[in-house]
Amino acid sequence: MVKPLAFKGDKKSKKRKAPHPEGTEDGNSRALTVQSTTTETEEDDSWVTAEAPTDITGPIIFALPSAKPTCIACDANGKVFASEIENIVEGDLATAEPHDVRQVFIASRVAGTKEISFKGHHGRYLSCDKIGILSATREAISPEESFLCIPSPETPGTFSIQTVGEKFLTIIDESKVPEIRGDAESVSFNTTLRIRMQARFKPRLKANK
Repeated sequence: MVKPLAFKGDKKSKKRKAPHPEGTEDGNSRALTVQSTTTETEEDDSWVTAEAPTDITGPIIFALPSAKPTCIACDANGKVFASEIENIVEGDLATAEPHDVRQVFIASRVAGTKEISFKGHHGRYLSCDKIGILSATREAISPEESFLCIPSPETPGTFSIQTVGEKFLTIIDESKVPEIRGDAESVSFNTTLRIRMQARFKPRLKANK
């Protein structure tokens, strides 16, 4: 069952912990510890930075390289826009967290490929057409709803998002609200995004725990 998204500042419900019976055998103690750790991992709703394409799964936000911290968002009609990030420490995108469900997309691997699809909060997929216009109106995945996340060789923890037309998502940051397009011919500062994700979905963290 998919756990509802939690945002910073939300009150968390406290769960009772079963008391440890006295005289528990070592084997049972280890089993209880493993079960407790697994539960903690599943309930971890903190946000971390994706470091590799294989990390990118589950709820994510695209933090944009704009002058004012923003991320990609979509409304109920599928309009894609730049949304200001409120949950951030001193403008550092590596600390960005969503405060609005419209800022969150669900990342899933496209079967049989290295590409990833991004489903919006309204159940429709992020899409980029042939001329680079972004929308989120389609209920099924086609090549236009499939993206490659290419790690930046210069800045660890950042990616360029390539479309089916081999162009890149980019921002035009010349006004108060940046414009997001998918028609950049090459990688640049404006095409370099940071992807933040829920810690409980990050494979390396799950393996460590």
